[in-house]
Amino acid sequence: MKRILEILAQRAGTDFSNYKAATIERRLKKRLRLLSMSTIDEYAEYLENNPEEAEEMFKVILIGVTRFFRDPEAFSLLEKYLDEIINLKKNGDDLRVWVPACSTGEEAFSIAILINKLLVNCKKQLRIQIFASDIDEHALHKARKGVYTEAALEFVPEDIRDEYFVKNGDTYEVTKDVRKTVLFSRHDLTQNPPLLRLDLVSCRNLFIYFTAALQKQLLSLFHFALNDRSLLFLGKSETVNVKENLFKPLNTDHKIFSKKEVKGQKPVFTFSGFKKPLKYNPYQKQLQTQKDAFTDVDKALLRIFNHPYAIITETGTLRKINGDIKPYLSLPQGDLKPDFLKMLHEDLRSEIHPLFLKVVRSGAIETGRLRKIEYFGKEYRVKPVLAATHVDQEGEDLFIAVFQEVYLDDIPVDNVPNGDD
Repeated sequence: MKRILEILAQRAGTDFSNYKAATIERRLKKRLRLLSMSTIDEYAEYLENNPEEAEEMFKVILIGVTRFFRDPEAFSLLEKYLDEIINLKKNGDDLRVWVPACSTGEEAFSIAILINKLLVNCKKQLRIQIFASDIDEHALHKARKGVYTEAALEFVPEDIRDEYFVKNGDTYEVTKDVRKTVLFSRHDLTQNPPLLRLDLVSCRNLFIYFTAALQKQLLSLFHFALNDRSLLFLGKSETVNVKENLFKPLNTDHKIFSKKEVKGQKPVFTFSGFKKPLKYNPYQKQLQTQKDAFTDVDKALLRIFNHPYAIITETGTLRKINGDIKPYLSLPQGDLKPDFLKMLHEDLRSEIHPLFLKVVRSGAIETGRLRKIEYFGKEYRVKPVLAATHVDQEGEDLFIAVFQEVYLDDIPVDNVPNGDD
């Protein structure tokens, strides 16, 4: 089994070692029956000699069970608590939602429809940002299209079907107004940094596949990502030990919780990674060694971030870069101390400059808007995140600018701002 997980980590890019062993074994036995194999050793050898099999096993492990408005009573309660959050917001405020493990998109669109209904009723104008993520690109491709069969809408009330879906032959497509509020992107919950300043995290029926240790770490991560008194929505069938010091239960039957403010407690997740790092894929391509020696914090950053990033000083001097930074920064020749802000792509400078000043003053984490830029004729969509990271060996405060690349080929372009729009 260890050998199989190592091959999957190497070839599929995902570490399944924190998934429950019983879950992996059940999915593996299903694959063995299909291939008419009798032993795990036989399958391990087959997997080793057939690179394409890793992708097939990846799909088998990630079989998602989802549908629109799954557990209607739970969604009815969620509507009530979301309404309370919306009523506290002012016109023009953000309403941010994260749906990790979104699969083919039904849950994310269900929440988008729910929020749309609430806003129509209260006649309030908010900036809706629903981020839906998964590690399965095949599922994300379908989710981005927003097209579903009639059977998939079996439990959707007729009035919602008529208002939020467009019938096209024997399929139904989510309306453009709803689709453009949801951004789908690949994201590994166990390895990549979380989204921040959220009003709701809806992570339903995923924890049943994870070990207790990983569940505990992810709950701390969600607590860090959420605004105070915001909502955590879990699956009804999940028996998750939600710490009372982190979340207040609003409804235990339907697993809806409110974040509690914990004064003086440092988050488990920071921009240098988990304090006790989750096991990451040891077979991924090694990053190019930098000329100067990295500190332990620098190495942790290299492991955690799949996105390009830059390390900068308080005065804006660029210290280090990682990943393909060229679309975002123009690197000068020679050994002069480069000015990070002046090197930024012109369509990012006005977005990042005020964020950087805020981070230097407060030490907080600041997330910018999704931007669309061009570099040598190629289009990039990026969301900048800035934060304080650590103090170097000379005692100088350092900061990180992460260029979160978002791949949204199927999202309407009118949902992605260009330049200062």
